[in-house]
Amino acid sequence: MPAHHDLIVTADSARNLAELQLLDEAGVQVASRSVDFDSIRISRKQALFDLRSYLRLYVEAGQEEEEVARVGVFLAEEILGEEIFLTLWTPQNQRHLRVQLPGQPRRRTRSAPRSPASPGRSHGLPATGRRWLNGTS
Repeated sequence: MPAHHDLIVTADSARNLAELQLLDEAGVQVASRSVDFDSIRISRKQALFDLRSYLRLYVEAGQEEEEVARVGVFLAEEILGEEIFLTLWTPQNQRHLRVQLPGQPRRRTRSAPRSPASPGRSHGLPATGRRWLNGTS
């Protein structure tokens, strides 16, 4: 049976902080993390928030896949943190992760099934990239 999680992101723009809460399908918090974006280098922020431009402007042709993998590792280790990442990484048949940003109403509906154009499949990422982006083992 697929596992469903919600990642609630609460931003404090004035202090450049984000609070992350990972909820299970019953709405129970299973992990949390606080992220201080002031402590993150500007180049990493650009890679996180505008990956396409970052790759085009700063990464040599042919090195894009490697850089996307590095950004994924950074996202897992430094943004999500060990507690959230390991909860999502734990082997299961299939997982769904819905990210809720500030100002979005909290809905308990299930996400739509993945389409063939889902992240990772359309960009030629290696299996580990697809695993990370799609949340499958």
